[in-house]
Amino acid sequence: VSGANVAFVLALAAPFLGRLGLRGRLVGSLAVVVIFATMTRWEPSVLRASAMAAGTIVAFHLGRPTAGVRVLVLAACALLVIDPFLLFSVGFLLSCGATAGITLLARPIAARLPGPLWAGEALGVTAAAQVGVAPVLLPVFGSMPVASLPANLLAAPLAAPITVFGFPAAVVAGLASDWSPAAA
Repeated sequence: VSGANVAFVLALAAPFLGRLGLRGRLVGSLAVVVIFATMTRWEPSVLRASAMAAGTIVAFHLGRPTAGVRVLVLAACALLVIDPFLLFSVGFLLSCGATAGITLLARPIAARLPGPLWAGEALGVTAAAQVGVAPVLLPVFGSMPVASLPANLLAAPLAAPITVFGFPAAVVAGLASDWSPAAA
């Protein structure tokens, strides 16, 4: 989810960033990522997503390849060098595990599933994320919730519209809070 949120924020900033030169886009994009991470209080999953986004932005600027696994490993290593205690953050481990699972397993799982492509991809991503977080969930919590797979399948199509609606709704609520805190 954090990666999707970073992507949404960068997509919202794209019309403004597109007016800048190449270096301006690099600096502007990195600034958007830092501002977003600051607004979300540098949560571990946001740190991972922001570091991956920053790495991808820099790699794109330099004309370098941006394979998902490479970006994840470099981002995780850089974050652990900066803050080694992230290694003990369940949120960071879950975020890295889910991302690794999706990056490595989503396509192979989806390719083996019968039915329409859209359903196979959704199930493949969700199943891959669950496999990726299993090494953290099992020792930390002692189990893997059976309901998580269908719950994620139901929630995934709703996440993007709710997030996109949430940005303007938050601005309107912020403006309305002066006139009517209850309405906000």
